[in-house]
Amino acid sequence: MSDNIVVVQARMGSSRLPGKSMMLIGEKPMLDYLIETLLNVFDKEDIHIATSLNEENNVIREYAESKRIACYTGDEDNVASRYFRILKSQSRKKTLYRICGDSPYYDIEILEKGKKIMSDSSIEFASSMPNKGYPMGCNLEVIKTDLFLQSYPNFNKKNHFEHVMPYFYENIENFNSSLIACEEEGYSYEKYKFSVDTTEDFLVAKYMLEKMNFEPWKYELKSKFEIQNRYKKICL
Repeated sequence: MSDNIVVVQARMGSSRLPGKSMMLIGEKPMLDYLIETLLNVFDKEDIHIATSLNEENNVIREYAESKRIACYTGDEDNVASRYFRILKSQSRKKTLYRICGDSPYYDIEILEKGKKIMSDSSIEFASSMPNKGYPMGCNLEVIKTDLFLQSYPNFNKKNHFEHVMPYFYENIENFNSSLIACEEEGYSYEKYKFSVDTTEDFLVAKYMLEKMNFEPWKYELKSKFEIQNRYKKICL
């Protein structure tokens, strides 16, 4: 068991695409592709799924049990409280990776980059968000667990609790942080999207996963860009 803890937030109540976490692609729920990718980088014991108390999320809890992945159930709206309570119960963990469950082809390369950055004990917080360094659905957000636990009592805005990390972006000058960016030629944040929020995103995900033989963890980020480019030429 490592010092890392990976919290995957997932729920069935998306307003734009209800039930997306467990929608099937190639006979597997979309969430499963993310979990399988994470298992190529982290120990199973490091991974926790965080969902809400709503009954509709029972299917996520059942999935976690079938995979023998820890699953924490908490407040529907105060997502940050789920993280806080998980970290309080995992006191030996030093580094938190925040991952959204609507990311079926999250990239191993990015996770490894996060590990390398956070191996520097002076770095408290690493992210690709403020500088739009990786596509939505491959955002890197890594933070020292002590910093998160110490900061949580200072959360005082709705988006602090709903989106978990805004407090740290608002106060980033107070932390020893590292902003990372994609180095692939031709990359731009506006050009690519790897998360699934809409029906169109789901159709893109089906196409991409089929082209990756339903094993996205075996494909480099560059290849994923190329596959999405092909989709746009054929289907848009």
